[in-house]
Amino acid sequence: MKKNILKLIIIFVLITIIGCKPIINKNSIPFLSNNLLSDNNLGQNEIFLNYWDIENGKLYINYEKLYTGFKQGTYSSIFPYFWDGNEHFYFNCQLKEIYKKSTKIYKTLQTDLPQFSIFLETPIVVKIQDNFKLKIYEMIDNKMQLKNEFEILFSKLPVDLLKDQEIIPFIIIEKTYSSYKIICIYNSLNSNIRKLLNKLFIIDLHDGKLDVNLTKGLDLYSVPWLFGDNISKMFFLKKDKLFFQFCCTNENLGLLWSLDLNSGEFKKVINFLKNSEIYPSYQESETKEGIYYDNYIGYYLNYYIFYNEDEIVATNENGEILGKIIIYKKDKKIEVYKNGKLTQKINIKNSFPSFKFPNYSNN
Repeated sequence: MKKNILKLIIIFVLITIIGCKPIINKNSIPFLSNNLLSDNNLGQNEIFLNYWDIENGKLYINYEKLYTGFKQGTYSSIFPYFWDGNEHFYFNCQLKEIYKKSTKIYKTLQTDLPQFSIFLETPIVVKIQDNFKLKIYEMIDNKMQLKNEFEILFSKLPVDLLKDQEIIPFIIIEKTYSSYKIICIYNSLNSNIRKLLNKLFIIDLHDGKLDVNLTKGLDLYSVPWLFGDNISKMFFLKKDKLFFQFCCTNENLGLLWSLDLNSGEFKKVINFLKNSEIYPSYQESETKEGIYYDNYIGYYLNYYIFYNEDEIVATNENGEILGKIIIYKKDKKIEVYKNGKLTQKINIKNSFPSFKFPNYSNN
């Protein structure tokens, strides 16, 4: 009898220990959140790793604490600019504590522009100044020092670029040391629709030479361009392609587009979201073709993630909805859905939850 009781106690202890750290499905989507289960999380900015098990329609909330950060400067989201869903984070904020020691941190230089460098060992700042001179700066002994300088021929730039117009270096990708791809934003005034569009071109630096790669495949478009903490949620990188949701365009609208950083060609990836089951919603707009979903995007494994402050959907590469999460701020709860059916309810304490999904993949 005593042996049986002892066995039961051991089994109970083992179940309790295993229950503290559930086994996460390897195909689950990781995402970051500020502390959802604490009353005081807004001031602490404690960032947790969570998982969305798409196959079973289940969330693992506050699975692991990663770091505590605090904001400094205008562009200083406590979420990373880029994150591959695993160990690599690129920040423009100050970290108080890092709890997961294996996390590889890349920090940016504090500047007046939100430049996103992809995992550079030595972060750089790029400026395009008078007479279209491109200057590369790096931090040496805590001082910004000029590393290199190139002249951009005006004849190589987009034809709709005004001569006195500012060019904003947006994303910097290091291919090899001193070899970069720099995605630039410029304003284009379209007289037909009477709108100021945010358009792109690519600068290639290699072997001490500068080339300009113009975009093609889409003429009338405008990339989302918001200053502030949410800008890094509006695009993701997958290998040598940059993915966007466009706005201010009436040409081949579509939901998701990719820009090939080698050829400069735009291609439509997903036209509209499709689902075989009906999910509850109050954010999406329905069209004859399907669902058009606005705001933020992410990517992990073969999942595309579309989300805003109230809803999150995960799709396959064809835009078919595989699962959904709805956040009810007023009621402080989260509902998880699979195949159109409610599979989980979670009560939270944070009335203003915010999330960050992976937005970088090198596979």
